[in-house]
Amino acid sequence: MFVLPGAGHSVALHENAGEYRSATRSWLQGQLGVAPEGYHSIGRN
Repeated sequence: MFVLPGAGHSVALHENAGEYRSATRSWLQGQLGVAPEGYHSIGRN
């Protein structure tokens, strides 16, 4: 579970959505051994 402070329902469009994407990449790497890069062009970290 990841809670993005202040995001409500539009997590991917929120001003700090990069935190959400980073958490998603970290989870994917830890659980599946993959770290997708560039899968979304908006707000890349």
